[in-house]
Amino acid sequence: MAKKIKDAEEKAPETTPVEEVTEEVTEATEGAKDAPENEASDNIADEGKKELEEAKDRYLRLAAEYDNFRKRTMKEKERMYADATVKAVKELLPSLDNLERALESATEKESALYQGLDMTLKQMKEQFAKLGVTEVDTAEGTKFDPNFHEAIMHEDDGSGESVIAQTFLKGYVRDGQVVRPALVKTRG
Repeated sequence: MAKKIKDAEEKAPETTPVEEVTEEVTEATEGAKDAPENEASDNIADEGKKELEEAKDRYLRLAAEYDNFRKRTMKEKERMYADATVKAVKELLPSLDNLERALESATEKESALYQGLDMTLKQMKEQFAKLGVTEVDTAEGTKFDPNFHEAIMHEDDGSGESVIAQTFLKGYVRDGQVVRPALVKTRG
């Protein structure tokens, strides 16, 4: 009998154990269930990445806009300071001119009054220099430049090129900007 059982086992078709079948079915169903969940989580991850990129882009744009605003306001502030400085210097120039005239007309060069006026004039010129204000070159024989000089008289000598013959009122510039043009007589 033992032999019959052994032969029957050998002839019977091979069967897989129940545990193996159960594992295969479970894996198949889990794979089917995971597919929609994986797609959904992938979609959520993609949306999150997209939102992150958009937020990053908005941040970079805002940072660039702020930087441009900061630069623009700095330039405006510098321009306003320059304009205010030029305006203040224009108001002080008549006083400077009067001090120079007073020194030119003084007869007693050694008097205390003359020395006081001279010190005041030097101090005023030093303050102008600190503000970047310089005199326009008006030496006799200097080429006339309409950007810095204003001709109020002209003497024709036939040479063709206009040069400065005499200065009536000094001109001043600040950082290339004319505060007041020099009033001159030209020859040429």
